[in-house]
Amino acid sequence: MTGPAADGSHRDLVFLSHATDRSGPPIYLLHLLRWMADHTDVHPHVLALEGGDLAPELAAVSDLQVVGEPNPVPLRRGSGPATRARDRWRARRLRHLDPRAAVYINTAWSVRALRYLPDNPGPVIAHIHELEVGLDYHLPVPDATRLFGRPDHWIAASAAVADNLAERWGVPRAAIHVHHEMIDVAAPGRVDDLEVADLRRSIGVDPGTRLVGTTAVVPTSRVPGSTPIDLRRSATSRSSTRPGAATSIISWCTWIAARGTPHRSARLSATAADAAIQ
Repeated sequence: MTGPAADGSHRDLVFLSHATDRSGPPIYLLHLLRWMADHTDVHPHVLALEGGDLAPELAAVSDLQVVGEPNPVPLRRGSGPATRARDRWRARRLRHLDPRAAVYINTAWSVRALRYLPDNPGPVIAHIHELEVGLDYHLPVPDATRLFGRPDHWIAASAAVADNLAERWGVPRAAIHVHHEMIDVAAPGRVDDLEVADLRRSIGVDPGTRLVGTTAVVPTSRVPGSTPIDLRRSATSRSSTRPGAATSIISWCTWIAARGTPHRSARLSATAADAAIQ
C-alpha cells in the first residue's frame, strides 16, 4: 500500500505507460517518479504495455511490470480466443493491486492497460500529451470510449491539448489542469561552423542542402503518417513547397529513434520529394 486515501487508510498508486522506451511520455514519467522518490514515501506501481531502454531506470523507482498489449492489438494479427485467454491470465497477475488503487494514465494510448484492472471506485487521472491525431486517428474507438468515460481528473501537456479535449471531446474545462511538463533542457551550445562543415562532408551533404532533424519512434506498425518515410516525406513536402522552392529539392532527414534503434540518416531522392508533394 503506497498512498493515503481520503479515509486515512492507504491505497496503491498505479501508473499506466504505453512503453518504457525513450519517447516523451516515459521520459516525463521517469522524471516524475524520481521526484516522488526524493520527496515522498510513495512507492508506485508502473504497468507498461511494451518494454524499452528506460525499463531499468523506471524499475529503480517503482514496481515495474511490462504486461503486453491487450487483445485486440490494432494492425496486428493473432487476435482470437488464445490471446483473450492470455489477457485474462495477465489480469490475474495484477490481482495483488489494491482494488481501490488510484490510476494515472500517462498518454491516451496507455488507457489500453486499464483493461487489465478491475472496475474500481478509485480515482483515475488522465495525462494527455497528444493532440487530435493521437486521439481520433491512432486510438481505437473502444479505447477512446474508455478514456473519455472514466477519468475524474485531466492533465494536459499544453493549452492546445486542453483546448482540444474541451472543444472536440467535451471534457469540462474545470476538470483540466494544464501542466507544461517538467523536463529541464540545457541551453544550446555554441555551433562550430568548421565542425558542421566537416560533418556535412563526411555524410556527403552539400553546404546549401536543407537539413531536417526530428526525434521520433521508429514504429513497427504501418499506421499512415507514423513511419520514418512518412515523416521524411512530410518534412520534404513542407520544405519543398515554399514559394520559389524547386520541387526536386534533395533533402536529408535525420532522426533519433526512441526504441533502441541506432541513429539513422536517409537521403530523399528528387523522385521521393516529388511523390511527397503529390
